[in-house]
Amino acid sequence: QDVHKHWRTTYERIEKFISPLYFCDSNLLSRQTSNRAAALSIQHLKSQEFLGSWLDKKTLTTESLWEDIDLGFKFGPVWSIHWFRVQLPKADWLNEAFAASKKSGSINSEVHFQWNSDTEALIFSPTGRIIQGVTSLHDGTRETAELSPDDQNDLQSPFNESQLMLYLQCSVSELFGAGPSCVRPPDPKRQGNLSKCQLIRRDPIISRLIQDLHLLMEIAKELKETDQGHRALYCGNSIVNLCLQCRYDDAIKLADEFFKASRGTTMEPAGTSKDRMLLHAMGHCHIDTAWLWDYAETRRKTARSWSSTLRLMRKHPKMTFVVSQAQQLDWLKTDYPNLFSEIVSLAKQDRFLPVGGCWVEMDTNLPCCESLLRQFHYGQKFFQRHFGRKCPEFWLPDTFGYSGQLPQLMRHAGMSWFLTQKLSWSLVNKFPHHSFVWRGIDGSEVLAHFPPGDSYNMQVLPSELAFSASNHRDKGRTQHAGFLYGHGDGGQGPGPDMLDRLERLSDCPGLPRLSHGTPRTLFTGLESDRANLHSWTGELYLELHNGTYTTHRSIKLGNFRCESALRVVEFLLALGVLDETATVESLDSLDTAWHLLLLNQFHDVLPGSSIGRVYADSARHYNQILSVCSRFRSMDEVSTPAASVSELALVNPTQWSMSLTLPEDHGRRLVSLPPLSVCRLDQLLLKEATPPEPTAKLLDSKVVVLENEHLKAEIDSFGRVVSLISKSIGAGRECLLAPVQLTYYHDMPLFWDAWDIMDYSWETRATVAEDATGKGRLIEPCRIDSPHSCKTVYELTSYPTSSDATDSNLVSRIEHQVALLPERPHCLTFCTRVTPWRAAHTLLRVELPCNVRGVTRANAEIQAGRVDRPTRGNTSWDWAAHEHCSHRYLDLSEANFGLATIKQAIYGGSVRDGSVVNLSLLRSPRGPDAEADFNSEHCLRYALMPHQGLAGLTDSSSCRSLVATACQFGYQSDVELTRLRLTDRTAVPLTTSPLVTFEQPAPGSSQSVVLDWIKPVRSVDQSKWFLVRLYESVGGFVPNCCLRIYLPRTGGRLTAAFESNALEEQLRPLKLQSAADGGVAVELPAPIAAYQVLSVLICWTL
Repeated sequence: QDVHKHWRTTYERIEKFISPLYFCDSNLLSRQTSNRAAALSIQHLKSQEFLGSWLDKKTLTTESLWEDIDLGFKFGPVWSIHWFRVQLPKADWLNEAFAASKKSGSINSEVHFQWNSDTEALIFSPTGRIIQGVTSLHDGTRETAELSPDDQNDLQSPFNESQLMLYLQCSVSELFGAGPSCVRPPDPKRQGNLSKCQLIRRDPIISRLIQDLHLLMEIAKELKETDQGHRALYCGNSIVNLCLQCRYDDAIKLADEFFKASRGTTMEPAGTSKDRMLLHAMGHCHIDTAWLWDYAETRRKTARSWSSTLRLMRKHPKMTFVVSQAQQLDWLKTDYPNLFSEIVSLAKQDRFLPVGGCWVEMDTNLPCCESLLRQFHYGQKFFQRHFGRKCPEFWLPDTFGYSGQLPQLMRHAGMSWFLTQKLSWSLVNKFPHHSFVWRGIDGSEVLAHFPPGDSYNMQVLPSELAFSASNHRDKGRTQHAGFLYGHGDGGQGPGPDMLDRLERLSDCPGLPRLSHGTPRTLFTGLESDRANLHSWTGELYLELHNGTYTTHRSIKLGNFRCESALRVVEFLLALGVLDETATVESLDSLDTAWHLLLLNQFHDVLPGSSIGRVYADSARHYNQILSVCSRFRSMDEVSTPAASVSELALVNPTQWSMSLTLPEDHGRRLVSLPPLSVCRLDQLLLKEATPPEPTAKLLDSKVVVLENEHLKAEIDSFGRVVSLISKSIGAGRECLLAPVQLTYYHDMPLFWDAWDIMDYSWETRATVAEDATGKGRLIEPCRIDSPHSCKTVYELTSYPTSSDATDSNLVSRIEHQVALLPERPHCLTFCTRVTPWRAAHTLLRVELPCNVRGVTRANAEIQAGRVDRPTRGNTSWDWAAHEHCSHRYLDLSEANFGLATIKQAIYGGSVRDGSVVNLSLLRSPRGPDAEADFNSEHCLRYALMPHQGLAGLTDSSSCRSLVATACQFGYQSDVELTRLRLTDRTAVPLTTSPLVTFEQPAPGSSQSVVLDWIKPVRSVDQSKWFLVRLYESVGGFVPNCCLRIYLPRTGGRLTAAFESNALEEQLRPLKLQSAADGGVAVELPAPIAAYQVLSVLICWTL
């Protein structure tokens, strides 16, 4: 019969025929489930103490430990772990369904176990074999576990032959934690609620037709104006007619004909199919190592997600799946060894592929260079050891910006490919490429790819394929692109529906081709088109989540201090200073410490965007790291009373002489440490030391003057630095355009509370000292509090945050100290103490207006180098970067004068109006951690340092070198005395001799190569190995330099040296030459290029 087909009515007819909301009593969905069998019994383990991956035999068999429950059972509290035991009947239809599945040879079974408890759950057999994970999210599509005929025997109840039995482990949280949204704290009252527990039989033909109709609708909608779209619509309409006549086999044939025809070339001109974009489809399950849940929950998430994926892969032999983060695989190896073994087996088939080559998917803005290299070192070593391969690609789909040093560090770890997609989140500017050559600040190149679907959680829908093609920014340059499918962030991964759609859409006219792929097939395809691709040099800045440079100050300071502690301990161990040299046991303990540090550099942990439980874990981990270090040295910030001065020493792990003021117990004496040395305190105190002259004086009743031979600063009664004169540089130049002062801003972003600082917050600027709103208030005017400093005290009242105004009465006390310290006479040093921080939705900054003119870019230190930052908002790219990240300094330099801001673990900041530097000191978001830095005490240290401008960044005089001062600032701020652990102290010359000297070119030339790290290296023989890490710091060219090594133990000698990499491999031998003073010179590769990172492996024997 000839019937006019209107597009909308036809489309909606199909939609209603498979709708879960409309006509559910008579449409096709109502015919999908033919049988149900309720559980015969559901039991709950009374104790919540069983947190392991399986139950012991006594728990399994002791009935008194289990309580009978029914549907509607609620359990808690939030985050608690619960075990359930379910007895299911062997209904008559069950054997029939299993037999039918075997007979048909279908990969899809008819039998499903359905469980919904408003939580995630992991299903076990009575023998402890993991079946798979289930969850109540995703429209109910993931709340069932398909049971195959092979499962039937394994699920046999040990108590009753006529029953099946399952165990489930549930955590009272969901895929995305336990909060009402991903920016809100967890709900402490959240409970699990058991609403479904049954066996169901689903007709595989009906299920297949429902899937086909969904897909035909999607094609019709996405390709609405094309022949293919109309064919899909009319095919779906015909299938509905056949289903109404119960002609299901004919309906299946009709659907098969459509999709088979789509995979042919009959509907397109010859060769057209191959001309379309090819999407390399890879199963993906991004699991945040911590975020809205803690580390312990992540360990369970990996089992739930990857067991489900393994089950799918057994059914789909062409399916490939990628998984990053060695830490998560290491946890799985410990907790679920059988799952790990199966993963290793599939990895050998290039199907379940470890990728990324790093310990976790880390933040790349905040960690130091060595931490990033250790991420690669431990990740690649893990994959090499357990999977027999190193990763050629760095896989970092989700982090908040990408350091400009990453290409070089990747190449240093044997990687040449890079994949991410986070830059698609940028708020203002759209990044111009999806495939390009990324060039680092040193010139190193890697091939980079952003999947053009702008997601790593694809569902394999026609709309996603179409968007991948239309959104592709490199059309005509390459046909290859990645396509990552599966539920992510909270885990779960691909579903069976996705695999079914992938098969049907593999070659659909009007859409890109879709094929099971791997990182290697993707990047090999891109490499073939590399000559056509554009390049991008420098960092990849994300125009969003810029508040993460500041949020959770406590974890950023903890990370900084642990990095510093490990640097010192590894320096001592590498060169044999300590009695406990680099033994296997000591290296194992250092590995443990590094694993914990790297874990907490995950991209939602160190940036401060996780829930409070995570930071309780982090604090405990930092204490463990410092405890490991304390086994080698005392970590006390003051002297240990039980230790005599002959047992105490000071360590200078930098290549420059360093001045320190001793703690109060030792008279606050000023001492000077040689470069790269360990100096015994008793011998330091024997030297004559002139007490430092006072620098502070009261000019009149309102102005304090701090003055020495280098600087003169004036501070008014409000604590503002109103003048800073550089006496030794710039011929008495005034360094400031306006007063240095504390400011605050209303800090309420559009959505991502812990993540974002919005541009409109600048409109709310107010000063802490003089505030028209009355929130900022001067409590104690500026006064001299030591011979070298003055202090001012303020109060800051919180913005109102709730209807009961409880938080609006919270007050923060701020003690602001300005000093000219003897150990840093060329810097004006600040210490801002907040006791405690209680200002909700408030951003505290310090404003430093610099008298540096005509500067369009600022010099910002990053890992092993620096980058330019905008100082004006001339373009959208400039003003979108209104808040940016820097490490130890942020500098404004003219040709022969500069003013640098030096800081300790303060990363967020900006430069506005050409020369006004703002450091972001503290934030107070209320989610997802409502206590982020709230009610905590904070000490923020920073300094202003005039210097000789661009020409003087690395002046040979250490007191004038910006790089040297920045490197030493953290050590000088936290003076630590080391208790020596030597069996024969008299045999070790520790008083004035450096352990390593570093010879750069002739005096007067640029001294820009930094000796960053010295660490012990494992050895398989009796030799001792250590590694020296260096980098060029300011973008210069160094023609030649060498290391001179002095071994403190008698009889030690250097025997070999090699150029190395992040994996500590021996690459090229280096020349050794003995010196008359007993040292051995190691000639470094020449020249050392701008921002180059160099690793040198050195062997010595006793």
